[in-house]
Amino acid sequence: MVSTDIKRENASNVTSEAEEDVENDIGRTTALSVPLAAIRFVTRLATGIFSRAQKNIDPVHLQSSSEIECPSPVNVCESSSRECVAIDGDNSGSKSCKNEEAFLPEGSDVEASETLCSLKNENAPASCNDDACSLKHFDMVTDPSDHYFIGANGQRNNRKWFKKVQQDWGILQNNLPEEIFVRVYEDRMDLLRAVIVGPFGTPYQDGLFFFDFHLPPEYPDVPPSAYYHSGGWRINPNLYEEGKVCLSLLNTWTGRGNEVWDPKSSSILQVLVSLQGLVLNSKPYFNEAGYDKQTGTAEGEKNSLSYNENTFLLNCKTMMYLMRNPPKDFEVLIKEHFRKRGHNILKACDAYMKGYLIGFLTRDASVSDNSSPNSTSVGFKLILAKIVPKLFLSLSEVGADCEEFKHLKEL
Repeated sequence: MVSTDIKRENASNVTSEAEEDVENDIGRTTALSVPLAAIRFVTRLATGIFSRAQKNIDPVHLQSSSEIECPSPVNVCESSSRECVAIDGDNSGSKSCKNEEAFLPEGSDVEASETLCSLKNENAPASCNDDACSLKHFDMVTDPSDHYFIGANGQRNNRKWFKKVQQDWGILQNNLPEEIFVRVYEDRMDLLRAVIVGPFGTPYQDGLFFFDFHLPPEYPDVPPSAYYHSGGWRINPNLYEEGKVCLSLLNTWTGRGNEVWDPKSSSILQVLVSLQGLVLNSKPYFNEAGYDKQTGTAEGEKNSLSYNENTFLLNCKTMMYLMRNPPKDFEVLIKEHFRKRGHNILKACDAYMKGYLIGFLTRDASVSDNSSPNSTSVGFKLILAKIVPKLFLSLSEVGADCEEFKHLKEL
């Protein structure tokens, strides 16, 4: 199942769109192998996040990634609703929820009801009358019609399922990193959608990466199901064109100990931070099963640089795809993201056209002191020269500041 032959760019023979498409096949395997130091770093990051979470929520550990077949959706559940009212004799503004159509499972405790009711009041779509609501890191929306798992079994009417989802929502609401955004659904608590901004210093920098999640009826005894909105491109060894997300935390690969989902301590936030820190990293080539053994070798580093070039090209394509086909409830966020970051994206393209290495840019897209010009391959520059004019137009259309890079329009 793991591919052992990675297609590399031929600097002297990459001049056509057909050859450009061949590059989409770079890095085909399934398992994530990352250095132990990287896992420890992200684990420390997550521990710091969870230390600020709600009382009685245990810290969790991050897992490495791998691969297996992912479950498929089944059928749809009926929606339900509830009414929120003030608690008698309480001047704190607290509210409680009355059950309507059995929205809350029978036997749910008052604390759980109040917490979820608070989440609805703070994130209710009715309170969002302007675009600012679409830029919230955590928000509740109403229409999951384009969600990948819309046909899956719906929310489970039992206390354990409900309390775990309520806990996850609380953690997400209070602890999402700056560059992760999540939307949950008012009448489909079993579904959520997240977008991760590509970390700086990586070939994913300033890109947007969308994931749909489903919390099955057996949750949290089993992990959530995940789907990656790929646009048809294999941008990472752990993210497939058909949407598979290969992560041992999701039990989509064998693992042991804290490498797999733990019903008592694992959470959605843990999955998202793992994707951000361990999958969308600066050297995704080494995510390939067994390729971590090449770390530090001349061959491994050469292959990694080539993989980064291809990944950046696919990142550019993904940006244009998302501006044309924004997932529901993220239309404003996508437009604002690329409007604000368009200048830096073109600045990166300009630097890479001059030969600076992929991923050797600072947060503001300035060239790092560790990079020098004439380091990228000829083939990469030829393909980027075809993509950049289209990217320039797409960014201009959303209002990005492109004036400084008008020369890229004429490539």
